[in-house]
Amino acid sequence: MSAPHPAAVGSYGPEFAADVATRGGRLRWWQLLVATRMLEHDAEGALVWWVTLLTMARQCGKSWLLREVCSWRIRQRERFGEPQLVLHTGKDLSVVREVQRPARAWARAMAETDDRWQVYESNGREEIIAPGDGRWLLRAREAVYGYSASAAVVDEAWKVSAEAVEDGIEPTMVERASAQLLLVSTAHRRATSLMVARRLDAIAALREPRETLLIEWSARPDLNLDDRDGWRAASPSWSHRREVLIEAKLARAMAGNTDDPDEDDPVASFRAQWLNIWPEQAGNRRGRAEPLIAETAWAALADLSLAPPAGPLVLCVEDHFGMGAAAAAVGRIDGDRVAVWGVITDRRPDAYAWVAMLALAHPASRLLLGASLDGDPAAAVVPVDPVTMHGGALRAALPMLREWVGASRLVHDGGDAMARQVTNARVVPSPAGGLLLAHDGGRADLLRAVAWALRETVVVAVEPTFEPFRIL
Repeated sequence: MSAPHPAAVGSYGPEFAADVATRGGRLRWWQLLVATRMLEHDAEGALVWWVTLLTMARQCGKSWLLREVCSWRIRQRERFGEPQLVLHTGKDLSVVREVQRPARAWARAMAETDDRWQVYESNGREEIIAPGDGRWLLRAREAVYGYSASAAVVDEAWKVSAEAVEDGIEPTMVERASAQLLLVSTAHRRATSLMVARRLDAIAALREPRETLLIEWSARPDLNLDDRDGWRAASPSWSHRREVLIEAKLARAMAGNTDDPDEDDPVASFRAQWLNIWPEQAGNRRGRAEPLIAETAWAALADLSLAPPAGPLVLCVEDHFGMGAAAAAVGRIDGDRVAVWGVITDRRPDAYAWVAMLALAHPASRLLLGASLDGDPAAAVVPVDPVTMHGGALRAALPMLREWVGASRLVHDGGDAMARQVTNARVVPSPAGGLLLAHDGGRADLLRAVAWALRETVVVAVEPTFEPFRIL
């Protein structure tokens, strides 16, 4: 389990437990632990964890806890100051429907005396609406795009792609108050990089966590399959009945039978489902995360006397989860090289002011904005129509940044903030091509701004021209 968050001063866990009790429920000890850790807050009452990873063996009560967390969150408009939207997805719709099903019955009962409660169960619109415009939506893992979620829950996350979360869910959460992403799953040998990479990063930062809370019950990877102490290590809820069940599952596995339709190796299935042993690398990524750029390579390209090029620039502003922003500028020095410099700020208006100054001094400059800043009225101070960076733009931009640094075709201003973000960044190959940032690599808003601006500088879109047709 991750160490306490450095900004945490308390938790809403006890209030959550009391809310569960009002509906006749009672949290198990481990469920109370998870809720208390996940709902840690700072001195201003804001939740401190951006991501929670919860993983344990099968049939311990994860689904029950998820249902209570979603039910609680949609009724927290007054606490967080805005309507709450919970976006719930997972391995398949049948999984998430089963989690929500008892909550629908409860919501229908509430609607008998309060018409602000509504339940929709038609295919394509499966949701619960609570007083205060709280909404709990179920969506397939391929249909999570376009929702601005206060909380997102990904169940059986081993089968959900990293792109669905990193491109479809997380960018929309940035502007929401106390937004949280909850990734829940038992291990699987064929797991995507979503859980595998984030789990490994969270383990590396276990004593000094940043954004991610990891809570895991699992057996040691080298455990003998019949070691009953290992069975208990992966199961926070334990009973004689559970011990007998796992014993029977092991016997089936050793006989060559598997209960997992997604796994053709019975022993691997048992190790994953009942010992919660995760693979060391994801099936759809080649190896562990690696540094994007070596510190020595970046330092060699510094020019402390760097001055802005004379021509137009590509400017970019990116947000840092509502807690500051970064701004970058890239311009061509000559046909083969570019100059890069930037700043990080405590406030978005300061970042906009910085690029506005450069835009005025360099006519015909272009402005890029991170996806969370799309439509931000504060950007109006920059006298340039912005272009929003969506989807996989970063996947293509990171390899280009690495390539230009490797070829010594980039010069930067030697700033410490940019150096920290660029050299601390860890990346993994994307199944869709390009590179993805590995999570818990630290702050990366300036890195994203630099990479986007570089690619826009190098790959300039040229409008096609055509000779007019002449009728003969």
